[in-house]
Amino acid sequence: MNELAINKRCGKLKDWCFKMPNIFILPPLWAIKIRNQKMTDNRKINLLGEIYLNFKRSKIAYDNYIKEGNIFMHAKILKECNLKIRNILLENAFILSENLQNDAIDLISHYDIWVEKWNDLKQKENPKLDDVFIFQNEFRFPKEAEKRLKEEFYKIKKDY
Repeated sequence: MNELAINKRCGKLKDWCFKMPNIFILPPLWAIKIRNQKMTDNRKINLLGEIYLNFKRSKIAYDNYIKEGNIFMHAKILKECNLKIRNILLENAFILSENLQNDAIDLISHYDIWVEKWNDLKQKENPKLDDVFIFQNEFRFPKEAEKRLKEEFYKIKKDY
């Protein structure tokens, strides 16, 4: 079998094919499944790790916002964190379990409303970095969703 024929038969598995003169060998199915599982685990830990770090960053920004009297600069940083988490979830939550996808949807919904209210008030007030910036949001942060995503990160990180 020539190189072209091997490439056609292997397709995407080309890297997994063992080439020997006149012999074509594919890895066993279990090896492919293990490789695919490992790739999914890597994506999942990267996703949850990014979310985890941005949750921490968001907490620091929120604590500073409260501690320093609701200053716009901290609200702006908090918005950046929230948008980052929202975008990560929108682009990657499909690899999570169904329960965690539901948690992701809860967080995305919260951030969607929060950002719209934030943008509306910013446009009306046009604050400077040191100005007080207080806005109301009746749609509360889904703490349980955050907790479950963090727990999943801890679990995967421990087993990694």
